[in-house]
Amino acid sequence: MTKRFIGISALVLGSSAVLAGCGIANRPTAAPSPSSRPQTVAAAENPQPTTRSAVATSSPTSTSASSAPTTPTAPTPPPSGRSAAQTLVREWAQVSWSGKALGIPDGDQQSYYALEKVWGPGSHGTGVNGITYVTYGAHHAVVGFNEGVQLADVRSYSPDLHQITLADIETVLGKPDTVSHSAGSVIYAYNRGQYRLLWVFSESGSTVNHVDVQWPKGMVAPMAAE
Repeated sequence: MTKRFIGISALVLGSSAVLAGCGIANRPTAAPSPSSRPQTVAAAENPQPTTRSAVATSSPTSTSASSAPTTPTAPTPPPSGRSAAQTLVREWAQVSWSGKALGIPDGDQQSYYALEKVWGPGSHGTGVNGITYVTYGAHHAVVGFNEGVQLADVRSYSPDLHQITLADIETVLGKPDTVSHSAGSVIYAYNRGQYRLLWVFSESGSTVNHVDVQWPKGMVAPMAAE
């Protein structure tokens, strides 16, 4: 019996030696790879925090400032005819106080010859109370000079004047100094220093027909000839 037990032991030891030599008996059990691990476990060990960018991506796109409706800007209204007319009244007043008229190169107290050099000879009319009047149709103007050939009355018939009403004149200059009627016309006079500004309306019209800038002293007293 002792010999039989020894033989079995030897057989068992021999089998262990063979397994050890093949590397099976001592080979450690390999840990399961991450890929083979359940996904729930991997996710629990490496939680991914939800970021604001992720939330923003999933949320609806907000309306940008450029796409927001804007209130249209009201266009600047053009100047009305009344404003333009009053501006013209103001311009006439400013030049008339120095004896000049808009659109005419030379004004009162200046020599008619100086104007004639610029515009050439005009159409001479008959004299009235010692004043000779010359018409320049192309320039919408009439000028009058005295015996000394000094301009004493310069008149403009510019079409621009036809937009001016009495209300425009009084808004800028106030009430006229005098109002007179002559040959179917109504004349509103403003005196400033040695000059007079006359706004002439036809009796049937509501706008200015023409404007006179006068030098009263040169119209009533004979002047020495140049």
